[in-house]
Amino acid sequence: MTSLFESVQPFADVATDIESTSNNLRESVCLIRNGEEIRIVSHHQSNAVDLFLNNQSKKFSSLASLIGSETFADIDALFAAQNRIFHRDQDQFDPESLIEPVGDIDGSDLSLASFLHAAQPKKDPERLDIILLDGPAGVGKTSLVRRLMWERCQQKSHGIYVPPILHVVNRGRGLATLDDFLARATQSSGSKFTYAQVPILIRMGLLQVCIDGFDELADPAGYVDAWEALRQFLEKTKSGGPIILAGRDTFFDAQSFSDSVKSSEINISTKRARLSTTSPQTASDYLSSSGWPNDEIEMLRRFDFLEAGSYSLRPYFLSVLAKLPNKSWRFISSNKMVRNIS
Repeated sequence: MTSLFESVQPFADVATDIESTSNNLRESVCLIRNGEEIRIVSHHQSNAVDLFLNNQSKKFSSLASLIGSETFADIDALFAAQNRIFHRDQDQFDPESLIEPVGDIDGSDLSLASFLHAAQPKKDPERLDIILLDGPAGVGKTSLVRRLMWERCQQKSHGIYVPPILHVVNRGRGLATLDDFLARATQSSGSKFTYAQVPILIRMGLLQVCIDGFDELADPAGYVDAWEALRQFLEKTKSGGPIILAGRDTFFDAQSFSDSVKSSEINISTKRARLSTTSPQTASDYLSSSGWPNDEIEMLRRFDFLEAGSYSLRPYFLSVLAKLPNKSWRFISSNKMVRNIS
């Protein structure tokens, strides 16, 4: 079990002292946060926590509820920021109109429902859960993660608490460390916590993280360093999740991943989810619902755009086709579009 001291230490102001005392009944910690002195008392028998700040006291049902409150991580602020982002981007991202994902997850058929279920926290304090999400470029990994984020926001708005998803997106920036990667995400997400506090938030079931484009973080020269940085991050986190690692299928290998983290002493459970291209029929139905005339869809079939294995069966490519102002195969510059998603 994570101690009170270990849980609140990352939230103390830099270069300030933390005092801790404990006995059989309670643990007490005093720290400085945002320039104010805070005293926290955790009661072992009831798991309740008392907060003393500005000559006032407040009781929390658990340590997690305290850490998630506005005094510390303010998880509600992250949900609010994500809701604003989804509202702002509703013309570009409509979660309910996304193409149903296709693929497999640990040998079973992957669907939106099965992925959402796999991403649910398992609440095992002795285990860290990880989902390796891979597939070709343009097959819908980022859209699936954003749909997961949207679902969590919807659940929160209906009074159902599930941890939000911190979407850590890399697009070839070549950052030196995973800490840099996380720091950019926390700074741009509207959250009130820092990257150094992310591991404890995951461990306490207050946050989940998706590292989207992990394969782009590591060029050939930095491959080993990236996996080592990930291993160190997982060791700091210890339990919780699932943490989602999304990347192209040419990068991920389940055995290589196991070998890369095998020196860790933590208990890691891994699921493998692989996305693949949609079916020709689903693609045709999607284009038809987007305003493509049936005769133009037939021309796409005739010119092999909707044949199995075609790039145009990848959801990103289909979304580009759906948004064309002229719904006609004549306006497709296929070579250019293929290069854009390769």
